[in-house]
Amino acid sequence: MHDFCRRLTAGTVGGLLALATVSPPSWAQDAPQNERLVYSMMVGGLHVGDAVVSLSQDSDSYTTGLKLTAGGVAKWVREFRADLSGEGTFTTSENVVTPLPTRYRRDWSGSEIDSSLLMTYDPATRLTSTQERYIERETGEDLSYDELPWNKNDRGRDKKKPVPDNQRTGAMDPMAAFIAARHQVMAQGASRTPVKFRVPVYDGQRRYDIIGTTSAPRGVTINDTPYNVITVNTTLVPVAGFSERGEERMRESRGKILFTADNRFIPVQVTIENDLLSGAMNLKGDCNVTPEACGPATQEAKSQN
Repeated sequence: MHDFCRRLTAGTVGGLLALATVSPPSWAQDAPQNERLVYSMMVGGLHVGDAVVSLSQDSDSYTTGLKLTAGGVAKWVREFRADLSGEGTFTTSENVVTPLPTRYRRDWSGSEIDSSLLMTYDPATRLTSTQERYIERETGEDLSYDELPWNKNDRGRDKKKPVPDNQRTGAMDPMAAFIAARHQVMAQGASRTPVKFRVPVYDGQRRYDIIGTTSAPRGVTINDTPYNVITVNTTLVPVAGFSERGEERMRESRGKILFTADNRFIPVQVTIENDLLSGAMNLKGDCNVTPEACGPATQEAKSQN
């Protein structure tokens, strides 16, 4: 179950990178934006967790956050929670506003293992530096990556490979990629269909590209509520740092995001599919419209910190 939760987390983040990738022609690339949204995570029609997504940006800087907690049937089987955050500044080149990440942090906890990851960036070379720890909760001892329970049974298949410096230089952390994809599409002009984008990502262990294509607005009904949405289809292309099995899983992954075709572009549904699982994140609370929607989620997150 723990390995399943890790995969769901990775897939969710990969899908969320494209949540804000399309903007109307009236939007400026440096327009201020503050969002806080609550999602329900579903797998096979069952509620397995909740997510709180936050984004704050202006013309100079940005901060992003994603908190995941196990819920529903998953909470009874195995404890799991994750907290991701990113921050940085902006630069402009050839009329494209691009994030310059300064810091990215990812923490997750399961019933047996806690993990923390901190990524920082050399301001001159843009080379990423990574500090990562795995801690066995029962003993408090540090573990290496190969000592993790889900890696001990590799059965002779190749291990993940280190990512060379040149592949880590200039790549975005997952939260910065969220911002970068959005600005790439804005620079191309959101009135064109389809709009295509490609963003290089380094998550502290693996280097991959997110490739996305947008489509024209259309009407859909989700949970009996009608929306006018834009669809973003995404694929993930492994580049470096993968085992054979991990590369196969990433190539099999497909994502689709439906978000409202208005000035806020709030994602109403994110679906992630591969040969192992099919999951969805459905919007259940927009805190800009109903602030109380974030009350329970905020209190739960505070109680676990």
